[in-house]
Amino acid sequence: MSYYAPPLNDSRYAKLYSIRKKASTMTQAAIEWIEKHVNQLACLSTEKEFLLLSVGCGDGDIDLPLIKKLSRKLKKNNQVLHYIGLEPNPFHYQTFKKRIKEISFENNVHIDIRQTSFCQPKGFTSQKQFDLILMSHVLYYFIDPYVTIRSALTITKPSGYLLIIHQTRTGIPEIQNRIMHQIKGNIDENLTTEHIGNHLEQDKIPYDYYEIEAYLDVSECIQKSDTGIGIMSFCLECDLEKIDDIALNSVHQAFTEHSIKTDSKSAIREPIGIFLIQPVLPDNQEMIVLPYDNDPVSDYRILANQYDWSKLIINMTSQVKCSELNILDVACGTGRWFQAFQDYILINNNIQKYLQENNPPLSIQYHFLDPSEKSVKKAYSRTGPLLIKGKKYITRLQDIQVPKNKAFDIIWAMHGFYSIPWVDLRQSIINLLSMLSNNGKCFIAQAGRNSFYIDFYDQCCRYLNIPSSTSFTSAEDILEVLSKMGISYQVQIFNYNECIDRSQQDAVNHYLFQESINNSFIQNNGDKKTCISNTLDFSVINKNNFLTQYLQEYLKEDQYCFPQSVWLCMITKSF
Repeated sequence: MSYYAPPLNDSRYAKLYSIRKKASTMTQAAIEWIEKHVNQLACLSTEKEFLLLSVGCGDGDIDLPLIKKLSRKLKKNNQVLHYIGLEPNPFHYQTFKKRIKEISFENNVHIDIRQTSFCQPKGFTSQKQFDLILMSHVLYYFIDPYVTIRSALTITKPSGYLLIIHQTRTGIPEIQNRIMHQIKGNIDENLTTEHIGNHLEQDKIPYDYYEIEAYLDVSECIQKSDTGIGIMSFCLECDLEKIDDIALNSVHQAFTEHSIKTDSKSAIREPIGIFLIQPVLPDNQEMIVLPYDNDPVSDYRILANQYDWSKLIINMTSQVKCSELNILDVACGTGRWFQAFQDYILINNNIQKYLQENNPPLSIQYHFLDPSEKSVKKAYSRTGPLLIKGKKYITRLQDIQVPKNKAFDIIWAMHGFYSIPWVDLRQSIINLLSMLSNNGKCFIAQAGRNSFYIDFYDQCCRYLNIPSSTSFTSAEDILEVLSKMGISYQVQIFNYNECIDRSQQDAVNHYLFQESINNSFIQNNGDKKTCISNTLDFSVINKNNFLTQYLQEYLKEDQYCFPQSVWLCMITKSF
C-alpha cells in the first residue's frame, strides 16, 4: 500500500461525483440561485441568438435546469438559445449526452456538447463572443485558473457575464488545508472564492458576489462506510481506498472534527460563492494616433497607448544605480514597436525632460535581437536622438549565448513569440530571464488563441493541408509554460478590432498576408517565409468557398472587422 493516495481516474471521478452530489445541498442551492436570477441573465442580450458557453459542464446537473429556465424566458422574446458545453471527462460527457436525449426542450434550443477542454493546447477556441459563460466548480483543475478567467473574459460580450460557481474557504477547503498534502502529496485543487476574489481585485476587475448556504452530509464518512470513503476521496481529489489505515484514520478524524450534529446526521457546512463578472475593455476610440504615424495597423499603437510605459521608465530609471538604462528588444523585426516606443512614449510623454533633469542625466541604451540581419539593420537605423544605439544580436532567442557581464533592465518581445516552437518555449524564457538584471522587468505581448492572427493562420493551414503541429504560439501557451516553471507574472489584455473597408482589397490583402502571415508568422529561422503567403492572396480567397465564408463572419456592413486579443505578460526578476 502506498502512503500517498493516487489521483482519481476519469471513471472513478465520475462515480464518486454522483455519490458526493447526493450527499450535498450544494447543487440544489446553485440551481435555486439560477432560478432566482434567470430574468437578469436572460436580459444580457437583445439579439436573436443568445450564446451560452459552459466550461466543464459535467453531467449537466446544473446546466440542464439553466437551459430549461433560460430558454423559456428567451422564447417570450423570440430569441434562440445556442448552448455549447465543454467536458473532457468521457464518462460525464456520455452521461450528459444521454440525459439530453431523455429530456424535452423548447423548440428555440440548440445544444452542442463537446468532449474537449478550455484554455488548453488544442482545446476549444472561438471567434464568437458569448452572452454568458458558466464555470461551475471547474477552476480547480486548471494549471493557472486566473489565466482561464482572463481567457473566458476575452470571449465574453461587453454586455455579457462570466458566471463562476465555486467553493468558499469554509468546510472542505479547511480539511484540504489540514490533511491534503499529507495524504496525496500536494494541494493542487485547493482553490477558494477568497483566492479568486483577491485576484480579481488585484487586476481591478469588478464583480458581483453572492454567498449561499450549503451542507454536506458526512454521516457515512463518520461511519467509514464504502460510500463515506468515496465522499472523502472525492473531496480530497484522490483514492483513499489505496492508502493504509493510519492515513485513512487521520482523514476520518479531520472530517469528524469539522462536522456538526443535525438531528441524527452529521454534516459539514460548505457555503458556495457565485461571481458575476463583466469584461473590462479598453476604450480604443480615444486612442492617440500621431499625424506622422504611418503604420498601417493598430497593434503597436495600442500597446504604446494602453499601458503606462511612462511610469515604467520613470520607476526603472530611479532604480538603476548607474546613469544608463538598458533595454533589449527581442524579435525586434524592422523596428515597428521600436518606432512606436519613440513616438508615443519618449516624445509624446516628454520622458526626455525627466531624464535630463536627473543629476547626473540618465540615458537609455537600446539593443536589438532578431534572427534576420536585414530586419535588425532596418530597426537600428530608426534610432532617434533620444537613445543610444546598443548592440545587435543576430540570433534566435532560444539559441542565444547569454551575454556575459551584460544584463538588461527592461526586455520586451512585442508580437515576437509566434514562431517559437512549443518545445523551445521553456529555453526561450530561461534565456530571457538570464539576460534580465536583478529587479528588471520583462514584457511579452502576444495574441491570444481567440485572436484573428492565430485563427486565420490555422484556417490557412487547414486549407493547404499543413499539419496542425505547425500552429503558432499563443499567449496562453506562454503562460502555461511560465506556470509550469513556477514563474510569477501579471497579465493585461487588450481587445480591439482592426477594421478595413471592404472595397479596399489591396489593404485587406496586405492585412491578411503581410501583417497576419509575413510579419507575425515569419518562420523562426532567419529570413525564410512561411509557404502560406506565397500560396494565397485575396483573389484566391475569393475563389475558395471555405475561406470566403470564413471571412464573411468578419464583415460588418461595408467593413471587415478583425478581432484581436493581445495579452501583455509582465515578469519581474527578483531575488
